[in-house]
Amino acid sequence: MDIGFHNCIGRALLMHVSAEENIRRSLQISVDGMNKCLSNLDSRADKQRFLEANHAAFMIPKKFDAATYQNKIEEVCFLFFCFFVLNKRATIHFYFITGRL
Repeated sequence: MDIGFHNCIGRALLMHVSAEENIRRSLQISVDGMNKCLSNLDSRADKQRFLEANHAAFMIPKKFDAATYQNKIEEVCFLFFCFFVLNKRATIHFYFITGRL
């Protein structure tokens, strides 16, 4: 009989069994890692870390002090009024010249 063929098939089967065992061991390590992650989940600590990392987005805004902007507001209102008056005069002048209302 040819012993080499049986030896080759035996080694191939041992390699297959070894590969299956390595796959099983790898899957078990993955499952253990996921279980560890699940047991380490802490929503309060995660929320606190998130808030600390993004504290600027969740701060109470400073109180708006209108007095500091009062001069600028008056200036803008005056400019708007001037533009409105000049625009009205130009429109009235245009209507007067063309005769169209």
